Amino acid sequence: LRWCGSARTTVLAPALTASGQAPTDAQLADGFVSWVSPTGGDLPLIVYQPACDVRLRWLVSQNTAVGHLPQEVVVSEAFSGGDTTWRVRGISLVGSCERVTAAARVSASSDGRAVTTTARSGTLADAPTGATATLPAPRHAASRLALRAGHRLALSLGAPARSLRWRLGDETWRHAVGGGTSWRLRVPDSPAPRVLMLAVRFAAGGSARFALHVPRTEG
Repeated sequence: LRWCGSARTTVLAPALTASGQAPTDAQLADGFVSWVSPTGGDLPLIVYQPACDVRLRWLVSQNTAVGHLPQEVVVSEAFSGGDTTWRVRGISLVGSCERVTAAARVSASSDGRAVTTTARSGTLADAPTGATATLPAPRHAASRLALRAGHRLALSLGAPARSLRWRLGDETWRHAVGGGTSWRLRVPDSPAPRVLMLAVRFAAGGSARFALHVPRTEG
């Protein structure tokens, strides 16, 4: 995908898969791109939204046709039986960019200092569309947060989580305390600059990792 007026090229999928097959039914219209990736069994239908860099993924039958409407993808699937049965469904994409990018954020605060950062990688379930969403790649470096050793770091997630683990630098993973969108951990002493990694498992499905740069923890 080449952006108008720019030499930048975004590669959405390889021309051929490992089995030598090419993606099928690729379309660019109404503000998003869609294609079907060839695999065994059910096929993944993928929609890429350039406005927010979000990808949505569904499993569809082998015999599927895809159409675009403004902010909606229309999927026509044929299921083999005694007679071929067709199912036509429209999937609204309204608000999917905002939902996914909001869920991919975490705010961290301690002693009146706060930062907000986006996920470095991961996926989550987008219930309104029934899709698995791939989180957008961050466009900036990991945020920096000054911390005080022994103090509490409060974490506010963009979507409810069933677990949150963390580690500072190369230390072992530990479990944060909390639930839903609110979690907390006690800041360990670290005189050297480290990266605070957060590993989140979302309550609705999927997981993500976040990174915060900690210059050093203050006494």
